[in-house]
Amino acid sequence: MPTLRDYFISESNDYFTRLADAIRRLDAREGDPSDVFRLARGLRGSAQLARETRVQQVAHTLEGVARALVAGAIQWTTEISERALETLDDLRALAGGNLPADAADARAREAVERWRSAGVDVPAPTPGDAAGAPDAGAASRQFRDFAIDEITGIIAELDSCIEQISSQPHHREALTAVLRRQRALLGSARLEDIAVVAETLRAIEDLARVIAKLNLAIKDEWAAALRAARDVLRGALAALQDGQNPAPSPVLSKLRTMRNELIERYGSLESVPAAEPAPAAPAPAAAARPADPDAVVPIEQLCYDGERALRRALELRAVLEQLAGDDTDAREAVDEVFDLIRLGIG
Repeated sequence: MPTLRDYFISESNDYFTRLADAIRRLDAREGDPSDVFRLARGLRGSAQLARETRVQQVAHTLEGVARALVAGAIQWTTEISERALETLDDLRALAGGNLPADAADARAREAVERWRSAGVDVPAPTPGDAAGAPDAGAASRQFRDFAIDEITGIIAELDSCIEQISSQPHHREALTAVLRRQRALLGSARLEDIAVVAETLRAIEDLARVIAKLNLAIKDEWAAALRAARDVLRGALAALQDGQNPAPSPVLSKLRTMRNELIERYGSLESVPAAEPAPAAPAPAAAARPADPDAVVPIEQLCYDGERALRRALELRAVLEQLAGDDTDAREAVDEVFDLIRLGIG
């Protein structure tokens, strides 16, 4: 039976191939730095799950470089390309696991310093990046319980959606209900701690956006992709319930392949509008609105407490991110506010 290390090697090799291709396309002025960002982020998530902390740290750095490129803070040049290829070589060497620990540590530090010395704002290591972390990437018990509840609800909504589209392939409401149900978990800053779930939820959103844009019937390969997403979430749920971090699996690789093939076949996501936002959850019936629109309602009257309060805050995160748009400072402020919320709750 393949081990977690086997899955990581397989996945990382796939990421390395695709990153090299993305870099070549940027050199030819045909690529998009957002591809590098997405791939580096995926590699970081895979390394985090496999507890490959050195790969995770360097991939996090490359992710930060790509974010700067997307934001226009730096431009793609021959020098940047050379540094990116050198970093890719470092990642391959670190993932191979053949370096002595001291040499591997030194190579990871050199890879990070390569970008810092070039004036790039290298992201600070996340808690999961720390070498020797006792449980790299593990969510807190509170977040794990929250994730279990949310994933359970998403699976139920996917089951309902799959059943409905089997007889009504154009039944958009069923897919919209899935997007609405997964919004709270997608808005969580801790979602990257369970990268398998994060990738699956984003794949569902990507598929939904193309279906909506092209007005496609949700059948055959589209329905098969949704079933694969549901199966990934079922496996992730079982792992979380057992106190484990969900690991990459063959069905996740299948979903990733199906998602990529469908997107490539039906067109880039660049021109696809974002998935239709679900309406904000209505306030409970007990929360009466004041006659004076400027009056302040005590939060206790909103009937939110404990986990429900956290869930509602996470729902509002999507609204704030939409308002922030492409303003990097604003989006980072939103991230910081929600991190502070969790620190306060924890």
